[in-house]
Amino acid sequence: MRSRKFTQPKKPKEHFLVLCEGKTEETYVNLLRQYFHLPITIKIIVTGNSITARLLNQYINEMNLQKGDTCRIFLIYDGDIPCIIDNIEKLDGQSIITTPCIELWFALHHTDHKKTLQTAHATKLLNTTHQAWKKYTKGHLSIEQKKLLIDNMKIACERSKKLPARLNPSSDFHLFIEDLEKVKNR
Repeated sequence: MRSRKFTQPKKPKEHFLVLCEGKTEETYVNLLRQYFHLPITIKIIVTGNSITARLLNQYINEMNLQKGDTCRIFLIYDGDIPCIIDNIEKLDGQSIITTPCIELWFALHHTDHKKTLQTAHATKLLNTTHQAWKKYTKGHLSIEQKKLLIDNMKIACERSKKLPARLNPSSDFHLFIEDLEKVKNR
């Protein structure tokens, strides 16, 4: 007589779906994924400026979530184009906006910048904060830049919390990092 094998029901999985504006945000989120090394799936999709509710639903469907799985959505964008931000705010998910751009978030790891900043000047500010940032190029982070971002993450979070939300300058990136910390501490 054959014995029956009973399979354990699959445990529900936790997923983070991260939609971001460009390659720089994708590179940074991948760095955070490696650093936190969490037991969750983090799927990153670069959408540019074209994000709609229909596309968001398509990306969720492509994840093939199983019964009981959870999916948190994060929308990581620069705040320099108001109509994009208005569109993002209407979508399901947590908006992570840095105004004027992600380079401000990187700069907050080294300086407590509080003055209004144009997008074109954000990289110049970043270049002045530390020797490692002098050769910064969008979409790429050197080993030294990655180390600086990880080592100074907490101070950047504290600085960004003190900035007024959605104004120039501001960043919500601390919210994403706090969510990663919560998963890590469970």
